[in-house]
Amino acid sequence: MATLAITNTFTTGTTIIAAEVNTNFTDISSYINARNNGTTDWDFMSSAGLVTAKDGVRSSDENATAPAYSFTSDTDTGLFRSTTNTLDLSTGGTTRFTLNTTGLTTTLPFLSAAGTASAPTYTFSGDNNTGMYNVGANVIGFSTGTVNAFTIAETQTRSLSGSTATPSISFIDDTNSGMYNISADRIGIAVNGADSIDMGTTQIIYSISGTREYQMTATALIPDVDNVNSCGTAGKRWSDLRSVLINGADYGFANGWFIREYPATFKDAQTQPESWFQQNANKGLQIVNDKKELVMVIGEDGTLYAKQLKALTDLDSGIRANNITSPEDQEYEVNRRKEIRGEA
Repeated sequence: MATLAITNTFTTGTTIIAAEVNTNFTDISSYINARNNGTTDWDFMSSAGLVTAKDGVRSSDENATAPAYSFTSDTDTGLFRSTTNTLDLSTGGTTRFTLNTTGLTTTLPFLSAAGTASAPTYTFSGDNNTGMYNVGANVIGFSTGTVNAFTIAETQTRSLSGSTATPSISFIDDTNSGMYNISADRIGIAVNGADSIDMGTTQIIYSISGTREYQMTATALIPDVDNVNSCGTAGKRWSDLRSVLINGADYGFANGWFIREYPATFKDAQTQPESWFQQNANKGLQIVNDKKELVMVIGEDGTLYAKQLKALTDLDSGIRANNITSPEDQEYEVNRRKEIRGEA
């Protein structure tokens, strides 16, 4: 605030004359109309209600309950300075916004328009079609390039379907590996841009580098190609393999032979539940030929029952019994059986 140099000479109860006014207000006029290098610092425009100041209009700092810049009818609402390089806005005597060199702080919720995917409410100056907006009641949407890419609702999160090459849920450092939606009620897992797992309502398909290997249904584990996939390897064997029926037609035994638990019948193997076999069919194994004839039984004590027993060397004589008459086929069969015996 300025201090005026001229002392008041007015006398109470006397008439004020022009000379006294001129004398007493000289310094006020000088202060208001002070000039700096010939330029007016203050200009008063009473008709427009404006004051222009060359070097700015300054006020004391004040506080939230009595802000420096307020209103006649609302003196606890306005602007004030709380500390260095900080501008505050108060309403009702309470600080609501604080702006300084590091950020903007508010004690009130920030309410805005809902926005859309193409014009999100919270966006960026250089990318104004990417950001966050309100999709609907209790739903937040995140858009990129005008597209709703991700949605958060009360009970779930949602994203685009994605694809094998660009799964919708992936990783910053591995964008072509992750999870995506193949179609309705089907979820896919991709690795390095190729299908790995396809999960549906009736089956799960397993692939390696995009090539289907096998599928699992409610009742079976099925290789995708017949007689190619192995169950275990020489160095990675299963410790215990249990089955009610090993059927040659499905599992690689030539001519449809199969092995089943004894004394169960073929019909039992097809119709009885697993619990039935646990209670009734643990007496040994049956080996049945392609004509459904029982040819061998291995009892639970290890006893071997068969129509007749012969040495391995007698395998060659069975070639004619199998109606292999072509010399080429007979030679092939002899060599194959030698290989079985380890003689090749």
